Amino acid sequence: MTEKYKSSFIKDEDISVSVSKRYEGDTRIEIVEIKHLPSGFKASAEDTVQINAYNKALKLLEDEINSFIWSQF
Repeated sequence: MTEKYKSSFIKDEDISVSVSKRYEGDTRIEIVEIKHLPSGFKASAEDTVQINAYNKALKLLEDEINSFIWSQF
């Protein structure tokens, strides 16, 4: 079983998570969108397993925020 990823710098209370799904034939695809409330950055990911989609989306959000921070130097 996959564990929920915990960000080292994004606080749980600073994110909003929305979940939806779609089907490809008989396969259910979980879609997770995470919004970082203080900055407004968003990331989404898809997977057949919801926790995997969540983990991917949170890591993408971290990358997006880090990229923005480093672009300011």
